[in-house]
Amino acid sequence: MALRTGLIIATKGRPEVLGRLLAHLGAQSVPPARIVVSATGPEDIAAADAATRSIAGAPVDIMFGSAGLTAQRNRALVAIRDDVDIVTFLDDDFIPSRFWIERLQQVMAARPDIVSASGLVLADGAGFGGIDWAEGLALVEARDRAALPSSLAGSTVRSGIGPYGCNMVFRAAAIRNMLFDERLVLYGWLEDLDFSFRTAGAGWNSRVRWHSMIWTDYLWGVHLGTRTGRVPGVRFGYSQVANSWYLMRKGVLPPYYAARNILRCCIGNAVGHLRGGDPWRDRRGLLAGNLLAVKDVVLGRGRPERAAEL
Repeated sequence: MALRTGLIIATKGRPEVLGRLLAHLGAQSVPPARIVVSATGPEDIAAADAATRSIAGAPVDIMFGSAGLTAQRNRALVAIRDDVDIVTFLDDDFIPSRFWIERLQQVMAARPDIVSASGLVLADGAGFGGIDWAEGLALVEARDRAALPSSLAGSTVRSGIGPYGCNMVFRAAAIRNMLFDERLVLYGWLEDLDFSFRTAGAGWNSRVRWHSMIWTDYLWGVHLGTRTGRVPGVRFGYSQVANSWYLMRKGVLPPYYAARNILRCCIGNAVGHLRGGDPWRDRRGLLAGNLLAVKDVVLGRGRPERAAEL
């Protein structure tokens, strides 16, 4: 019996992007059991017309509520997890293979020990100015035509790798009592690691079960990294530091990982700012947010929620 697969898509301020994704999901070789779109208001779904409220027989449920990635995902998760066997979180600017659900079900059926999974990102526009829809779709369709690897046995599977937030999968039974940490406000920075590590019981100071988290090239897609709807630089920069510090103190991230992440962000933003910045990234704002969070951490008042107050 096929594993019932639910899709959760959190979105804000990108109705055209959402509309394209919902239409694209209609081409899945195996349709999802349910799709839940978690938005902040009708303006977020204006381009997702009534024709996309049912995709290949799967109902598309749309819910509204407060903004913030973790809060939006939590609303959808509570609504869906008791009705499905697999919960998949897709960013609204992620283009999955048309075989995504079919192959995902094969992976999870073959490996009952797997708690979370993530697939191969053929291209990731989040690291630069973004990828347009036509280019991303062409990359996915080319890989779909090749359909390689052709079998699960011939695929590459790596254990101990936390899922990437743009395309992450969880066995529903493992997250019945789990929620994303809503103290990680706005964009949520590192919310994917926090959720997956807690789900797998793999915090750095706990009993580690890294084998239950995998990455596999048997699944693939493209992350467009769409720039619209993004968090302002100073807020995001604050989260880069404050969230790392918070998750270390929470016992999820090891101190060396948190320190490395903070230094990498601060140095990268400083160098980018000194070089004149990037047209697609507010390096000055990011650096200002980094430094403000460092100051707050040193003074003992660093908290992730402050990013939403800036």
